[in-house]
Amino acid sequence: MIGLIPATEILVFRDIESKFRLSSQKPTHWLTFLLLVVFCPAGLWSQKAIVIDPAEIIKYSLDWLSPGKETLTAPIEVSVYSLNCGECVEELKAIADGQSAAPSYFILTTFQKKDRDLVLPLMQLGFEQTDSIKRRSSLLEILKIYGEAPDYYGNNEKEWVRLLESFRRENVAEEEKKLAEAFAINVIDSQTRILALLDKLATPNSIPLDQRALASQTEKDSNRYSALIASHSLGWLKPALQYSEDVEEILKRARTIDPTRPLNVDEWKDLKEWAFSGVYWLWGGRLDKNVLENVVNWQAPFHLIPSNEERRDRHRRWFDETIKKAEARPLSALEAFGFTDIDSLISSAWNAAVADVQQQLVFCSYIGTLTVEGTE
Repeated sequence: MIGLIPATEILVFRDIESKFRLSSQKPTHWLTFLLLVVFCPAGLWSQKAIVIDPAEIIKYSLDWLSPGKETLTAPIEVSVYSLNCGECVEELKAIADGQSAAPSYFILTTFQKKDRDLVLPLMQLGFEQTDSIKRRSSLLEILKIYGEAPDYYGNNEKEWVRLLESFRRENVAEEEKKLAEAFAINVIDSQTRILALLDKLATPNSIPLDQRALASQTEKDSNRYSALIASHSLGWLKPALQYSEDVEEILKRARTIDPTRPLNVDEWKDLKEWAFSGVYWLWGGRLDKNVLENVVNWQAPFHLIPSNEERRDRHRRWFDETIKKAEARPLSALEAFGFTDIDSLISSAWNAAVADVQQQLVFCSYIGTLTVEGTE
């Protein structure tokens, strides 16, 4: 497998200080995470644990169930639910029925396909609705209906989608709809990375905000390590996780790709064949500021595309163009990235897409720090 690096060689940042200005649009976001990796103060580091900024957790959590700013008290936790967890469904239905207090922030897990199939269209509907009051009202009604027949809707995707469609806002512009669909994918992927880092994928769960949120160490070949690899890979290339056997295949299908390594035309063809066979692609190597900036600018346009199928198509076209170029001479992914298209740069969601990619790269760099050898 020429040109592929073992999955244990996770992304490493070189000359950290030089990367503080990687993005002039989101400098604080980028700087905060890098400071946490390299300059974490004494007392915030425990057995290879890394502190996750609570602002980043809240940023990717949802406040859709909250009745609004009726209280000045800060939220003390983010609730974590699964629509395939009986206890979670009961709790959500109690909230919808007005019998339990709604959480200030919550996350719906999507690590497994059965959860993602339910949550993604629900998230798309939510991001499409710009009126927070109507969004909350619709979501509560949907959760109430779902709570009365979770098995029916959980096993009948068409009926679930039909139910959601009945709550859809009318006369939504096509561009607005596409951005909502793209944003939903990006947010659930970002949420999954956070949950995997904090070891909060099991449900029901919660992320306390009144104490430090620690990403703790993990052993190689553990289920959590596999979850970290899967959640930090390119979302449009990885396979759906349906069974326990799929989790066992994660490390066998994972590779880190060094964008600075030149490949000849045959190696590019092999990489393309591998990439579209259901895999976990993570960026790897010791990358400087300019390389990271190019990775971000190449990947961010994918995050503006409304479906993973269309993202795969874009990646496939990039491979085809790169293979043609590689017929003349070996070239690296960095050389093949090209210029960012103008439509992406002028998109109203460009800054958000850039921030999502930056989060993925920084969080990915944590994995090597958090990983320890397993015990016999």
